[in-house]
Amino acid sequence: MNIRKLILLFFTVCMAAFCYGRDTSSYNIKDLIPIARDLQTTDILVPYQLNGKWGFVNQRLEKITDAEYEYRRDVTKYFALAYKNDAWFVILCDGQEIKIGNKKSNPFAIVEEYFTIQELIPGRNGERYKTTIHSVFDGEIAVLYDCEIPVAGKTQSLEYIQVYAYDPVTNSGRTNYVNAKGELKFPYDEYISIYSYDESLGRGVMRNKQDPDKDYAIIDKDMNIIKKFSDLSEKFSDGLIAGIDEYKYRDQEKLEIPGGYYDVNGEKRFSVIFHKSPIKTIYLIQSFNSGVLPCRIVDGETHVMGDYSIYEENDWGIIDTEGHIIASHITAKKIEEFSGGVANIITKNNEGKEEVRLINTNGKIITKDAFDTIEECVNGYCAAQKDGEDYLISAKDGKSYRCRDFR
Repeated sequence: MNIRKLILLFFTVCMAAFCYGRDTSSYNIKDLIPIARDLQTTDILVPYQLNGKWGFVNQRLEKITDAEYEYRRDVTKYFALAYKNDAWFVILCDGQEIKIGNKKSNPFAIVEEYFTIQELIPGRNGERYKTTIHSVFDGEIAVLYDCEIPVAGKTQSLEYIQVYAYDPVTNSGRTNYVNAKGELKFPYDEYISIYSYDESLGRGVMRNKQDPDKDYAIIDKDMNIIKKFSDLSEKFSDGLIAGIDEYKYRDQEKLEIPGGYYDVNGEKRFSVIFHKSPIKTIYLIQSFNSGVLPCRIVDGETHVMGDYSIYEENDWGIIDTEGHIIASHITAKKIEEFSGGVANIITKNNEGKEEVRLINTNGKIITKDAFDTIEECVNGYCAAQKDGEDYLISAKDGKSYRCRDFR
């Protein structure tokens, strides 16, 4: 063994002793980089719940942390974000926690290795937002000012991040996209709102408040309009977006509106009937996920629901991104949006109580037992509860595991 390898081995041993021998609550963000670099691994965290608190296991269901976090946020390939005792932490794949800020820091993960931290700092006209982008491997990437990451802020890449950006000149703000250099993607316009932008597709969704008839549009990276719509959902998912070309009710009493799902070029892939949601016509319409969409199939037509205050019926189905029916005649009160290849299917038992199970993309119910609640799938597992007992359910085969048994 040469001297270089000996030095590296000595450093690694010292680092491990240092990491495991100190109180993890005293870590701060400066500790993150050398620790994270040492922990690059194929292990992925899975969140579980126990007695109202959150913890993490790996994909072999070996306990990584106790359930001690009040709530958790994003879980990525390399870390998770969790909150306890008025502080936010980055949780690494071996359970080490690094404190990154207080409650107001409001961090968000960006794809696999990046996260943001926000703070309010003094400004000329009062307080202003300062947002710092960090990599768990390379440290601070960029500092942005006057950009707030909204709760729904998500991105497909680090290149552009969804923000609520303030214009100090006009003292106004709106949703925009900013890169790691702090450069806004789209120019300010008081009449235009950018709802989403997907860098991988080179497409976004815009609303122009000056155009009352066709005020929504699919746009390209330069804000050129691909196609205008009377109504449009906020983002592409699985390469498709829900749209209404002409806002005309087919049935005013049933609130049925003809529409369809469109591709990135504004071409209609297939037609559907939308049902008005309580807030906006298709704002709450479900999106494609895992290559499928839950719907109702009535008289050969595909109905996509915005309001689920319906009776339990056997006309639920699942379609693919070409509009082909994968499964039909499913009895349910509701099938929720898919994630990780599964979705919640809600039915009522003989006593009228709602029960939740998991259904896969082929329309097969994969959980033997019913649960009271099932959370969204994260890294192959869904957190669930039944009669006060906490479980993790495998999205692969529906097998359930009691969280209190994790060791």
